[in-house]
Amino acid sequence: MPTPIRQSSVRFVRRTMCKKLLKLTANLNHIPPEIWSEYVRCFNEKTIRGSCGDYRAAAGIDCELDTADLNRKLEMPILVLWGATSSVGKRFADPLGLWRLRANDVRGEALPTGHYVNEEAPDQMLAWFLRFFEG
Repeated sequence: MPTPIRQSSVRFVRRTMCKKLLKLTANLNHIPPEIWSEYVRCFNEKTIRGSCGDYRAAAGIDCELDTADLNRKLEMPILVLWGATSSVGKRFADPLGLWRLRANDVRGEALPTGHYVNEEAPDQMLAWFLRFFEG
């Protein structure tokens, strides 16, 4: 049974994460209310713990593992899709070029979206997935 302090902490983190999600895009009109409600519903103790663990790994062990693999290239095909106006689109001039430093077969492109690529360009995402996984 969760303690009151634990429940309060989860509620605080959940509200904070939802505010952060809202800041990632200026316009949520492309996300139907039932989908947005599902995003919010999924911010529970388990998913928050997982998200925090992912960020913690990115700042620690992931760097160590990436450094250990610097002289190796991935042999499997890699699909890289990002939103042209997302933080990736704004911060990196050539995401495909960066991935080509790490993999031999890199495919993808910037899609005309912000942070929520799947929701903003579902048809383009599906087309890329079908081409990539068929062949």
